[in-house]
Amino acid sequence: AVATNVSDTNATVLSPSALLSFLPAPNWNGTPPVLTSRLIDSSNGPVADATGVDVSVNGGTTAISANFSALSTVVTPVNDAPLATGNVTLPPVPEDTANPSGASVASLFTPVFNDQTDAV
Repeated sequence: AVATNVSDTNATVLSPSALLSFLPAPNWNGTPPVLTSRLIDSSNGPVADATGVDVSVNGGTTAISANFSALSTVVTPVNDAPLATGNVTLPPVPEDTANPSGASVASLFTPVFNDQTDAV
């Protein structure tokens, strides 16, 4: 389940067997916002998954901890291979030309080269 717009008045409760993961958009990297979590005492019964739970009343004799833990992660960038589509062709050169002008690498490959996945 994807939790969005969570707060103390709109919390997501997860059972002890639940797993957390951060799934970024393709080719995204960086530091996502910190996820804060509160612990729940299960001595009065098992804790079940739920959404929209109000945990703003906490601490003291409640089952919800007054303190919270901050969970953070970093998505490390990787060097994605650039994409080349199409073909490139050097301009024709007359036979026996001593010093042909040629073409630059940029003029040949810019139209068919794409490295956008690394432009984050």
